[in-house]
Amino acid sequence: MRLGTLRLFRSATDVLRPNKKRGSGGAAPKYNCTVGGWEKRGCSTTSEKPAFDTLLQQLVEYANGGFKIYAIIETGGKQYKVSPGQTIDVEKLNVAKGNTVDLDRVLLIAADDKVTVGSPTIDGAKVVATSEGEGRGKKIIVFKYKSKLRYRKKTGHRQPYTRLTVDRIVAPEASEGEPMKKVRRRKKEVIQSGT
Repeated sequence: MRLGTLRLFRSATDVLRPNKKRGSGGAAPKYNCTVGGWEKRGCSTTSEKPAFDTLLQQLVEYANGGFKIYAIIETGGKQYKVSPGQTIDVEKLNVAKGNTVDLDRVLLIAADDKVTVGSPTIDGAKVVATSEGEGRGKKIIVFKYKSKLRYRKKTGHRQPYTRLTVDRIVAPEASEGEPMKKVRRRKKEVIQSGT
């Protein structure tokens, strides 16, 4: 089952058993649904929630008339697709926990059937989000090595991030009364040489 495509399921058993294929016997499901939560086969921790659980949540939202508005924003040199109520991790911002932040680099807003695309951003649009605090990502190992020189350097790095919860998406107000002015180009002056 691909997570990038939106597929409607005939029954809940299709979601709970994603590895089962018709005719081939199928592999045993990697994750089992139990009363106490999700359990990985041979492991009792609930921290490893499968990715298809989030897909199921998106399908339920879609069936209930969700996905009414979303925006594509840019912060920290990266682009994120956000909708109200969503929690995202962005590059570290200088915002205290519990404070609100206005993200004004909005590249696209889609509300129901209306899509507004900026060039490059939409003037007057913003996304209001609340900071949930800061954290650090998973450690990556940076290993520098030169052969035959006994040169080895091993360092680790954890990228800091800020966790934001999107409160609302503010679309710009359309000004119908003022038509756009036409910009006239100046005529080029012809300079004749004195020969």
